[in-house]
Formats: sequence, C-alpha cells, structure tokens
Amino acid sequence: MRLRGDTTQVIDLGDRMLLPGFIDAHTHFGNAAAWAMRLGLYDAGEPAEVLEAVARAARRLPEGLGLWITGGDIGAAAAWEADAAGRPRPAPLAIDRKALDSVATENPVLLRRIDGAYVANSLAIARARVPRDTPDVRGGRKERDASGELNGIFHGRAGERLAEAMPPPNLAQQIAGASVALADLARAGITSVHDVARLEEVSQRTFFHTFIERSATDLALFRALQAEGVRITPTVPATAATSHSASWTRRRSPRISRARTRRASIRSCTASAIARTGCSSTGTRPRSTRTLPVTAASASSTRGIRARARSSASGSSASSSTSRPSTS
Repeated sequence: MRLRGDTTQVIDLGDRMLLPGFIDAHTHFGNAAAWAMRLGLYDAGEPAEVLEAVARAARRLPEGLGLWITGGDIGAAAAWEADAAGRPRPAPLAIDRKALDSVATENPVLLRRIDGAYVANSLAIARARVPRDTPDVRGGRKERDASGELNGIFHGRAGERLAEAMPPPNLAQQIAGASVALADLARAGITSVHDVARLEEVSQRTFFHTFIERSATDLALFRALQAEGVRITPTVPATAATSHSASWTRRRSPRISRARTRRASIRSCTASAIARTGCSSTGTRPRSTRTLPVTAASASSTRGIRARARSSASGSSASSSTSRPSTS
C-alpha cells in the first residue's frame, strides 16, 4: 500500500481473488464462433431443461439473422450411466416440434438425441424444405401427430438429410456468432487469444494439407471484427511455404505431389495479402497468425457488430435460401 496516494481508489474485494487477464495461446476462434450457437445438452434429464437452454440461446443471439440453434446427444449422461450399470436406457425426452416452437420462433432449431434421432422446430423444417406429404426415405422415418402433420422428430436417414440441408453460416452470421463468443471469453476473464488466420485465396482443404495447423479462421471474419473496433494484431509471414512446412508435409501428408503446387500458389497469395492489408512481415513461421485481444471493451462493442451483421445479412441469406434443394 506504499504506492497509494491521496487520489488512489481502493476497492475492497473481501475474500475474493484478483487475477490478471488470461491469454489463450492456441485457439480456433472460427470454431468458437460456430459453437456459440451449439448447445451442450448431455446432462439434460428433463424436457424443461432442454427447452430452457433453447430459450436462453434464442435470447442471446442477434435478431433477424436466422441463426441456427443446434445441439447434440440429448440425454447422453443418463444413457451412459444406464449402460455402465447394465440397465436399459431411459426413454428419449418428450420434445417435439410444438415444444421447440414454444421457445424459439425466430431461429431454426435442430437438436440430436442420444438415440440418433433429430428434433426440429417448424422454422427448421421449413428452411430445409421438407415436404409434408412425401413418403419416408429408405432407412429413415418422419414421425407424425394424430392429424398427419410432421411432429418434428426424424429418425435415421430422414434426420441426417435434415441436418445436411442446414446451410453453412454466411459472413454476417459468423460475425454474430463471434460477438457472442467474445462476450463469453470476456466474462471468463480471457483477455487475449491467439489464432491462425487463413487467407481468402487459400481454401480450407489446401490449408489442411499444407500447414501444421489443421483448421484456421477465415481472414474475412477477423477483418470484419477489426472494422468494428475489436483490437486485432495481424502478422503475415513473408513466405508462407518454407522448408519447415515442406518437411512436415512430407512426413504427414499423403498428397505431397500436390503440396508443392499449393505452396507455390500460397506464396503469391501471401505476398498479395501483405500488400493489400498492410500487415507486418515476420518470415518466421510457415503460416499466418492473428493475435486477437479480447477485453471487456471488445465485448461491449459487439452491439455494433450485431447491428452491422443484421443490415448486411438480408441479401446473402435470401440468396442462399432460394438455392437450397428440396429435402424429403
């Protein structure tokens, strides 16, 4: 307390501990943004627990973007406990389309039960374009209520086709998911994360077979966040393919004949990205790195991110929905 002056503000924390902000040095932030819309329902033992989790997710996600709420293995904990004890598994929780509609009307909801069946709300069924009167596909079954309407429970191949019809998130939806992830990180005391960014000119598949990291966040997402005030420190290597990358590829990638061509194209892509983005050049690693500081201020700026995401989503979401094939 010797450094305390007349104007020093002293906050009594009582018995609580004060720690510096944590830095996560290895993340896949793009995956974290996607997981912001995914629910962990393993421990759910009652239908009310699942419905409350869905309602909570619907409240925290930005409106107007049509973000899908997903989750897997409902009731897994109880099923695994029964397996270990040699007892029959409990019956699946009684959740259907109408139950999900009661808590989520603006977001498509698609949940997977531990028995492999999928449960969807009305909006998810409509977005997937599941015809009401089509017969069941081979290896699948759609449950119906007493009036013949789909009750939202899909078994086997019918459920798999419903999941396959879910479109990948567009950039506006990724930004919205990232804003939720940023707020979660800030609440947990994580003030900075390090991630690997993938240049737009380099496909995810090329990145997978060429670099050490096995997934990377699209640079476009980081640029969008940076434009909204999230502090991002980019570092792009001067040469994206080095002997280090080549030797690792020879050890681990079975497609070495294609890797050399990929590395040559990535070198030119990286050079153009440096010129275009003004990133600093290190030349020390065979990959692109992004340091993404996350602070309380960054989390509060997500309101602006969500507003811009809503305004930019209308055209892209409309075009993607009209191009989806019918799913039976």
